[in-house]
Amino acid sequence: MLSACNQYGDVLATEVQQEDGPFYCPACRERVIVKKGWVKVPHVAHLPDADCSYIGEGESDEHQPACQEYTDRPIALLEG
Repeated sequence: MLSACNQYGDVLATEVQQEDGPFYCPACRERVIVKKGWVKVPHVAHLPDADCSYIGEGESDEHQPACQEYTDRPIALLEG
């Protein structure tokens, strides 16, 4: 997921740090963690024992093109 909730409302994974948490899934309200690295797009993920119907459904149709553009950008910079 690209977004979650914290005490300030809805937040994007790209705009927060782990210290801005705790974070919660907008669907099931269970705890999630922020994951930021060099390989994948920054995102939030459920803990391994989570039981949420949203897990595995992916992002909405609006989010998918934005994710692809974000992940293609570093490749374009390397090629150009």
